[in-house]
Amino acid sequence: MAPPVAVSPLIKTARWSALIAGIIYGKRRYDHLKPIAAEERKIEEEEKRVREEQERIAKQLAEASEESILKLRHCLLTTAQTLKTSFCFTLHFRMDIPMFAVAVLILACIEQSLASCVVDSFIVKEDFDPVRYAGKWYALQKKDPEGLFLQDNISAEYTVGDDGSMVASSKGRVTLFGFWVVCADMAAQYSVPDPGTPGKMFMNYQGLASYLSSGGDNYWVIDTDYENYAITYACRTQKEDGSCEDGYSLVFSRNPRGLSPAIQRIVRQKQEEVCMAGQFQPVLQTGAC
Repeated sequence: MAPPVAVSPLIKTARWSALIAGIIYGKRRYDHLKPIAAEERKIEEEEKRVREEQERIAKQLAEASEESILKLRHCLLTTAQTLKTSFCFTLHFRMDIPMFAVAVLILACIEQSLASCVVDSFIVKEDFDPVRYAGKWYALQKKDPEGLFLQDNISAEYTVGDDGSMVASSKGRVTLFGFWVVCADMAAQYSVPDPGTPGKMFMNYQGLASYLSSGGDNYWVIDTDYENYAITYACRTQKEDGSCEDGYSLVFSRNPRGLSPAIQRIVRQKQEEVCMAGQFQPVLQTGAC
């Protein structure tokens, strides 16, 4: 049997050097990829939480729409009963009376809907107290106006000065030029045109950057319990019949995680009272701003 061939010291050195170099490279590569993988897992968890939040809010909106349909059905049934009482004696004489009754039924419900949608008839929070209203609020739902508007992560911090005037600083993400998503900072000052209705304020706002708009809108506090929720409303332009043509509304919460079922029912009722039921979209709160 032939004796084993002696391995050259140079080859041994090269082998061990390659092994050690591979171990060192693997350790460095692992240290480099570990935080990236952790960040990816964090992003996946956040996206999952956002999806769950979207599904939860979508379910709430669906329930709100269902409740609106039930109320409309109640309106139709009530009006139909009235018509039945008024016209039942004529059904024996003319065959076209049922069609007439249906027409009157539809017109009655439309008239009732239009009458309740006159902006000046909306009821705001009675004896609104800006001091109790002050503090941090998070938007959970919104009905957008026409044009540029904050899209998500909307929050507002209200403060009241020694003279009783209220100011606010707000934040939220907005998409510019169709692709550029930035966190926008806004400032606002509030005045009360009629001291008898402190819940109906006028808001002057300014974007704290050149690409953000400035202007003024009504700021009506439709309802709030000061501790949990608030719903605000603004109509920029009205139609000839007094209803709103371009307006917006926000549902605020002290807690960015959401509102209790009991308060959600109150909010849905107030959304119907300002004729915006089913028009709200969820506002994501991910802490991006």
